[in-house]
Amino acid sequence: MANLTSNARTKFYIGTTAAAAAGDTYVRINGVTDFETYGDKSEVVSEKIIGEGRVLKSRGTRDAGSFALTVALDEDDAGQEAMRDAESDDDGQYNFKIELENGKVRYLRGFVSSYEETPGGADANVKAKFTIELNSKPVLAAAA
Repeated sequence: MANLTSNARTKFYIGTTAAAAAGDTYVRINGVTDFETYGDKSEVVSEKIIGEGRVLKSRGTRDAGSFALTVALDEDDAGQEAMRDAESDDDGQYNFKIELENGKVRYLRGFVSSYEETPGGADANVKAKFTIELNSKPVLAAAA
């Protein structure tokens, strides 16, 4: 039987530009309503070889990708404020931490490339979307 992990109590944090993610100081980003897929993947380098009748492939450059974090806008939330500040920092590479409901942690490193507000319709809450560009492979840590 599979061990499923719910996202209901997952917590998101932004750290500083410190080199060591595990020992960094983090601020929780409250109001998260959705986040997208993240993780390392390789570019596929391919070549069509005449006379072989086959495409040959090899592993290329690794890319940690990017993901969007959507929040219910709260201008007084310290975590959301830290994300807005990080988006304005042209040079900052920040640490991010995702704490799953089962206590396991993912450390990520990258920069906030965009901040967009989504007002929505008459019966919608105002949301904001942060896009985070990752520059290193996510680090999986055991539960504390």
